[in-house]
Amino acid sequence: MDFDDSVVLRLRLSGQRLEVVHASRWLDGDNRIVLALWWLEAAGEMTRADIAGALADSPADADARISYMLGQLATARTVVSALATPRCEGLSRLTAGWDGWPEALWRERIADHVRRCVVCAAPPHERIAPELLFAEHALVPVPEHLTDSVTAALRTAQQGKKPLRCRGTPAKRRFSIAVSVACAVLIVAIGVVHTTAPDQDSDSQERAAVAMATSRPSSSSVSRSAAGTSSPARASETARSSEKAETRASSMPSTASASPRTRPSTECGGALAPQWANWPMPNAKAGGLPHQASYTDQGNGTVRDNVTCLLWQRAPAPRRHTFTDAQAYCARLNLAGDGWRLPSRIEVMSLVDTTRSGPAIDTAAFPGTPAQFFWTSSPWAVTKTPLRAWIVNFYEGLTSNAVDQSGSYQVRCVRGDSGSGRPAYRTVSGQVTDPATGLTWQRATAPGTLTPHAADAYCTGLTLGGRAWRLPTVKELATLVDDGRVSPAIDRTAFPDTPGTGAYWSASVFAPEPSQRWFVSYNDGITSHRPLDGAHVRCVS
Repeated sequence: MDFDDSVVLRLRLSGQRLEVVHASRWLDGDNRIVLALWWLEAAGEMTRADIAGALADSPADADARISYMLGQLATARTVVSALATPRCEGLSRLTAGWDGWPEALWRERIADHVRRCVVCAAPPHERIAPELLFAEHALVPVPEHLTDSVTAALRTAQQGKKPLRCRGTPAKRRFSIAVSVACAVLIVAIGVVHTTAPDQDSDSQERAAVAMATSRPSSSSVSRSAAGTSSPARASETARSSEKAETRASSMPSTASASPRTRPSTECGGALAPQWANWPMPNAKAGGLPHQASYTDQGNGTVRDNVTCLLWQRAPAPRRHTFTDAQAYCARLNLAGDGWRLPSRIEVMSLVDTTRSGPAIDTAAFPGTPAQFFWTSSPWAVTKTPLRAWIVNFYEGLTSNAVDQSGSYQVRCVRGDSGSGRPAYRTVSGQVTDPATGLTWQRATAPGTLTPHAADAYCTGLTLGGRAWRLPTVKELATLVDDGRVSPAIDRTAFPDTPGTGAYWSASVFAPEPSQRWFVSYNDGITSHRPLDGAHVRCVS
C-alpha cells in the first residue's frame, strides 16, 4: 500500500484534505521534510527558530525554504486537481506518455498546461489553506519504535556507516535529530489523525474552514527579418548533429594556437556583474514607455538588442540541456566568433515581452522560440541540495527558481561585456536612483496594501520630489531583485522597509488573462501573476 493510500484509510480524508495529501507526493524529498517541519510549527510543536536550527539554516533561509515549499505545494494541488477531474483533450495528449509517477518535470509540464488552459485553470472549488484544512486534527505522537529506528538510522548515517533514506530524501543529506522526527511525522500520515466522527460531512467541514479563512500586442522593430525558420520539432539525433556542427570550431584543437579566436566586440556593456541590469530595461511599444524594444538581425545567426547592446544567439540550442551542460554549451559555442555565455536571470528577462504569450518574445527577431522554460546562469541563493537555478518561461514570461540544476531546459546564449560591480544607488530625499537603468525609485513602500487600480492611482498622484511617478512594469521591478539574497531579495540599505515576504504590483497586464496583473515577490524575487486581494506598491519615475 502506497503512502497516500494509507493516509486516506487512516484519516478518512476526502475533498481538499485528500488533495493536499496527494499533492505532497509531488514534492521532492527536501521539500517533504520542510513540509513536515512546517506542519509541526503550524501545530504549535515547533517554532520558526527550531525549524531554522533543524535545517541548519539562518532564519531568513528557513523562511525562504518554507515559502518555496508552500508555493510548490500550491502548484502540486493544481496538478492533482487537474488530473483528478475529467481531463481536457490537451491534458490527455500531454500525459499520454507519462508513467503516472509524480516527479518534478511532469509537475512543471502539467502546471504549465493548467496555467494556459481555460478548462483546467478553473478550480472545482475555492482552495483552502492547508493549515486550515487540518485545523481540527490533532498531532499524533510518533510511535516509539519509529522514532528510535529513524534516529538510529540518522546516527548511523552521521557516522558514515549507512546513508539515511527517508523516502525521497537525498541520501547524502545529514539532518539533525529534529528533522528525523519530522520525517517520521511525515510517514505517520503527515503527523495528523482525524478526530471527527467517521460519518461527519467532510464537505461541510471544508465549507466551514472557508468561512473561517475568509473572515480573516505590438511588435518591436527589427532591422532585418529572417526569411524563415526550421521546425521546432526535431529528431534527437538531428539536434545533436546540428549542435556538434555549431560548436565544432571551438572544440577542435587549433593548428595555430598563437592566433586568437575571433570575438567581435559588443561595443557596449557596463561595470556591473551580469546579475544586474547594466542598461535601461527594454519596454514593449504598447503603453508609450521609453526604451522601446528594438532588435537588429546581424544576418549571421545573431541578433543585437539595440537597447541593452547584448548580442543574442538567434535560434535556441538544438536540444535541451542541464544547468551545467547549458553553461558548457554556451562556453564552447562558436557563432560569428566566441565569447558566448549562459545569460543571467535579468538578461533573459530583458527579452520577455509581457504583451505577448505563447511565446512572450518578439518572434520577428527570434523566430521559432518555443513557449517553454529557458535556463539562466543565476543559481538560487539558498544553497541546499538539490541545487536550484533560475529559469524563465517564454510562454508568458514567468520567472522561477523551482527547478533542480539536473533538470533539462531550453538554452539561448548571449555575448556582452560586463564587470563585477553592484548597482551604485544614489539616495536623495526619499528617492533612489539607479544610474545603470536610469530609473528613480520611491525609497519607501507605500502604506498598506492596495488593489491594482488603487496602486495606479497612488503612483499617478505621488508628488515626491516634484517628479512624475507611475507604477513600474514587472521587468523594471525585476531590476531591483538581488538574486544573491532572500527575505528580502533586494538591497535593504537602499530600500530598508521592504518586507521579507509579500508581493509588489506592476503595471504589466498578464497577456493570456488581462484581468490579472504581474507582480514581483521580494521574498526570493520571482515574478508571477494571479488574483491577489492586495499587494505592496513602490513607484518609479
